[in-house]
Parts: sequence; structure tokens; C-alpha cells
Amino acid sequence: MPRAAGSARAPAGDRSSLWAGLLSALVHAGLVLALVLGVSWRNAPDQPVQAEIWTQLPGPTLAPQPERVVEAPPKAEAPPIRKPDIAIKAAKPKAEPKQAKLPSAKAEQKRRELEKREQREQREAARRVLEQELLREEKMAMAAELEQVQLRRQRAETQARTTAQLKAMALRDAQDRIRLKIRGVLRIPEGIKGNPEVVYVVRLFPNGEIMGTPEKLQSSGQPAYDAAVEAAILKASPLPLPTGAGLAADFRGGLELRFRPREG
Repeated sequence: MPRAAGSARAPAGDRSSLWAGLLSALVHAGLVLALVLGVSWRNAPDQPVQAEIWTQLPGPTLAPQPERVVEAPPKAEAPPIRKPDIAIKAAKPKAEPKQAKLPSAKAEQKRRELEKREQREQREAARRVLEQELLREEKMAMAAELEQVQLRRQRAETQARTTAQLKAMALRDAQDRIRLKIRGVLRIPEGIKGNPEVVYVVRLFPNGEIMGTPEKLQSSGQPAYDAAVEAAILKASPLPLPTGAGLAADFRGGLELRFRPREG
């Protein structure tokens, strides 16, 4: 009987010991887990490990001696720095180009008006230049035409003078030949006093024959001499005419003949 009671108490003691051991194990496991988590959270990341290789062992470390305080010599006053006469200007940063503003309507209208005015002025200047050029050409043409007119006038005057001179020479030559022919048959009466002049006008046919009787324009005052001259004119017919047709016509229309008893 005593053995039976002891055996009954033994299982109860074993179970309490088991629960106590489990509880202790759980507590220790919680503590370990808390330590592991705390250490891993606070630890810094691993740094690379550096190693130094010494060929010789360092000497013994000496104790540092106190530094000696050396007083610095008094500073000498530096001479004043003279500034250059010409100050070097700092380069100013270039201003950024302003963005071109789009022209407004008023500015565009003003620009167009300015262009139109410039075009009008250019056309007006071109017109003035053209007018001056035309005027200059017209003056040159007028001057050339006037010069031609003057040349033609000079030629005409020269030709007229030449013709008049030739006509006068031909007339004088014809008159001399007529006068010589008449004087060749003239018989001057005796007793003529002085040297009076008698003037007759005769009209001739184309062959030089005298038409009718001579017309006395001026008497010499001595009828005998006047009658002798008239008789000689009629006796000398036909009279020699100049070679030119115009000159012969002038002679035929009315030839004036002057005679004196003594020709000078």
C-alpha cells in the first residue's frame, strides 16, 4: 500500500516540472530573439577591412615636446600700391539679344507708307533726270540745226555774193564790149566844150538787135554830141550780149549806156 501512494504522486511532480521547463525555454527564446533583432537594427553596415604592411617596426614613440613660441618680427610697412592711370574695365557680360517683336499694324502701315513715298521720290527723280536728258538732247539738236542753218545761210550768202560778183563782172564785161563797139563807130563833132555826159537806154532783142530807137535819159547839153552818140548806137546794132541767159534778159529789158567825149 505504501508503494502505491508514492507511485501516484510521482506523475504529478513530473508534469509540473515539464511545464516549468517549457515556460523557461519560451522566455529564454524570446530574450534571444529580442537581442538578435536589436543588434541587427543598430549595427552599421560592414566596412571594408584595410591592412597595412610594415617592412620595419616603427621606432619608439616619443612624448611630444612643448612648442617654442617665437615672437614674429615687427612687420615693415608696405609702400602704397599706386593704382594704374588707366583702370581696367571689367568686361561686361554681353546682353542677350532681345527677341524681335512682331510689327504692329500701325508700324506695318507706316513702313508701307514710307516705302510708297520712297518709290514716288525715286520715280520723280528718274522723271527729272529723263526730262533733263531730253532737254539736253533737244538743245543739242537745236544747236546743231541752228549751226546747219547758219552754214546754209553763209553758203547762200557766199554764193549770192559770188553770183553777184560774177554777174557784175559779166555785166561790166558786156557793157565794155558794147561801149567799145559803139565808140568804134562814134564820130565826135568838132567844137565840143568840156566833157559832158549823155545817157541813153536801149531795149534789145534776144539776138542783140536794138528795139526801136534809143531813149535819152540825160542830155549832155550839146545837141550835136547827143545826136552823134544816138547814131553810133544804132549803127553798132546788134550789140554783144553776155553769155548767161539771165544776164541777157537783164540787158534786153533796158540797157543803160553812158558816154563822154573824153573817157577818163
